[in-house]
Amino acid sequence: MPSLASSLRTAFLLHAGLSAAAPAKRSGPTCSDINLSVTISAENRVIPDYLLSGLTSTTLSLAGVEQLLNGVGNELQLAIVNGTYNIAGRFCEPEVHIPGRSDTIQLLVHGITYDRNYWSGGGSLTGWEGSDYSWLAHASAQGYPTLSIDRLGNGLSDHPDPITVVQKPAHVEVAHQVVQALRFGAVGGRTFNKIAYVGHSYGSLIGNTLAARYPADVDAVILTGFTNALKQAIAGVVVSPLGAPAGLVDNDRFGNLTLGYMAMSNEIGARGVFYTNTESEWDASIVHRDWLDRGTYTLGEAVSTFFVNDVAADFDKPLLILTGHKDQIFCGVALPLLGEADCTGYFERTRALFPVADYHTKDIANTGHCLNFHYSANETFAAAHDFLDGAGF
Repeated sequence: MPSLASSLRTAFLLHAGLSAAAPAKRSGPTCSDINLSVTISAENRVIPDYLLSGLTSTTLSLAGVEQLLNGVGNELQLAIVNGTYNIAGRFCEPEVHIPGRSDTIQLLVHGITYDRNYWSGGGSLTGWEGSDYSWLAHASAQGYPTLSIDRLGNGLSDHPDPITVVQKPAHVEVAHQVVQALRFGAVGGRTFNKIAYVGHSYGSLIGNTLAARYPADVDAVILTGFTNALKQAIAGVVVSPLGAPAGLVDNDRFGNLTLGYMAMSNEIGARGVFYTNTESEWDASIVHRDWLDRGTYTLGEAVSTFFVNDVAADFDKPLLILTGHKDQIFCGVALPLLGEADCTGYFERTRALFPVADYHTKDIANTGHCLNFHYSANETFAAAHDFLDGAGF
C-alpha cells in the first residue's frame, strides 16, 4: 500500500444524465453521453525548466528527455494538485441480456492521442468501418455494459493545465472516482457489483497504478498495448512522431489549447510506432483516418511516463496483458527503421508488476501497438472477452 506521504486524498461529486433503460433485445448497443464531476487530490510532479524550454520550439527537447532517462527525473519535486473536473463519457447498454452480466461493467480508458471513440472503431459511436474495429460492438454482443471515458485533458472532458495538472497521478485519481461512481449508482441507474478495468497504452499505465494504489477498486484488469518495458522506447517515441505544441501542429483544431498540450507532427513516424512495418496487416485508409483524427497529449503526461513501474503487490484478482507481438512502444525502441519489434519474453518479465494476481497474457500476432485498428482487431476483442468469461464475468 502507498505510504502516507505518497497517498492521494480524494473525494467525488457525481452527476450523470442518462436515457431510460432500453428493452433487453436490441440491434447494437444503446448508448448515452454522460458527464461525471469528480473532485481529486493528486501528488503530481514539478516539471523542470529544461523540459519547458521545448514548448517554444517545434519539437520537444530530446536533451531533456535524455536527462530524465539518465535518472534526473527521480529528483523531481512533488506538488499536491486539487480540483474538480468534468469527465465526459459514453455509457452503453448491451444489445443482448445475459444473466449475471447486467451488474458487470467494463470501464474503458484510452491511450494518448485518442478519446472514447478509440473503443467504438474510431471517429464516432458508429466507427469508421461500422463494427469492424469496435470493442464496444463486441462487448455489446457478449452482453456487457460499458463506460468509455474521455480522459482528463481529452475529448469533451475538461482541459486543465497541461503541465501541472494533467499527469498520471491525476488520471489515477480520476479513474478511482469513476469506479466509485459505478459502485454507488451514479451511472446507468444502478450499482455495478463487478467492474473490469480495460486500458490501452497510457490507459494501461493508469490501470497498473490503479491496481497498485487501490487494489480493491476493480474486480479484473485488462491492459492492452502494455508491458513493463516502456522506458527503453521513450526517446524513440519523442523522435519518431515528433511531438510538438499542438497549436503549432494544427492551429485550426488545437489553437485554443493552452501551451503544454502536444500533438504528433509526423504522420510516417506516428504510423511507424503505432502500427507494424508490414502493410498487409492493416488498412492504409484506416491508418490515415487515425492520423487525421488524432488528438493531443500533455507535457505533464509525457514526463509522468518516466515513473511507470508500479508493483501492484496486493492486487490478487484476474489480470490480462494483451499486446501486439510487434508493439514498437512496449516491446521495442520505437524506431521502426531498425526493424519490427518482438514481444517474445516481455510478458513473463511484466509478471513482476503483479506478483499475486491471477496473471494471464495474450500475444496477438501480426499486430503493432494500436491493436484495435489492425486487421487482427477481432482476435484481440475475442481474447479479452474469453478472458472475462473464463474469470466468471
